[in-house]
Amino acid sequence: MTKIGRKIIPAMILFCCSSTVFAFSECVTDDDSRQICAHSGGTAINTASGVVCAPGKCIMDSAKKIKCSSESGGDAGRDHGVGIICDGECINPSAEYCLKPSQKKINEK
Repeated sequence: MTKIGRKIIPAMILFCCSSTVFAFSECVTDDDSRQICAHSGGTAINTASGVVCAPGKCIMDSAKKIKCSSESGGDAGRDHGVGIICDGECINPSAEYCLKPSQKKINEK
């Protein structure tokens, strides 16, 4: 287990059991019914202002801001002594990290 993993697992258990759980995944469907994906190991998030992605995993901080690992497939979690910790750096998700959306809508054949 990685050093960050040893810190994240207890924090994730506490986080999951004590607050709302947010679903992040590699692909999401946007308002135009297009599937938008992050690169392999990354995270795609459908927000009020559109779909954003990150190279690694993401977590929401206490100020309800999403922070993500800058490393492909990297972890992000809580360290109650520090706040949010990430493999690499903690970055904000952005549309620039998303793969080009499929031009084919989900409902089309």
